[in-house]
Amino acid sequence: AAMLLSTVSKMQSSEITLEKKGPVIQIKGGRIKLDLPCLDEKTYPEIREVAGEIFQTRLEFLGAFVNEAGHALATTDSNRMMNSYSVEMSSEGSLKVSAIDGHRISIRSNMEGKPDAAMVCEGKLLKESCRLIDGEIMLKKNHDLAELSGKDIRIILMLESASFFNLDKFVEDTAKIKLKVNREELLHSVEMAVMIDPLVKITVSDTC
Repeated sequence: AAMLLSTVSKMQSSEITLEKKGPVIQIKGGRIKLDLPCLDEKTYPEIREVAGEIFQTRLEFLGAFVNEAGHALATTDSNRMMNSYSVEMSSEGSLKVSAIDGHRISIRSNMEGKPDAAMVCEGKLLKESCRLIDGEIMLKKNHDLAELSGKDIRIILMLESASFFNLDKFVEDTAKIKLKVNREELLHSVEMAVMIDPLVKITVSDTC
């Protein structure tokens, strides 16, 4: 796959033809013609379909929410849940995307009320899938697979079987504090504070 991708991406022709000749696939594009070795298609693993009890909805903001919550994905592989997104959805298309890395919690949501379905998906896999699909995403899922589809593309993902963290224990609706600060002033204050200690304590009051 990597060899085919590298070859096709370097061809400048608007039209590319592929022709299989025994154990070789011939690629033609403009003045370029290459023969690449290929495997027997019968040995390719069967692609599993999303079947059984299926939840289906259209998600307009999945890609944006996944990207915006991604800063809270863990950068190590020590905990699979911290490398994953929790995605909760309603049948009308509203959703809630959450990530946690042990230091930060990031939640992007336009959902009101309880979700109709939820899934936990490996972070890099979901981010790359959303990047490949422009605009609205059609989602189908069962208990262990999710299918994301858009124009001319369909991606099937394996879902994590374990339950995600109960973020309600960390984020209480009754304890929300909303404030507006000057971004440059906040960054400057944090940069000055970490020169002394990497741990920063932020005090919020109405007299600041």
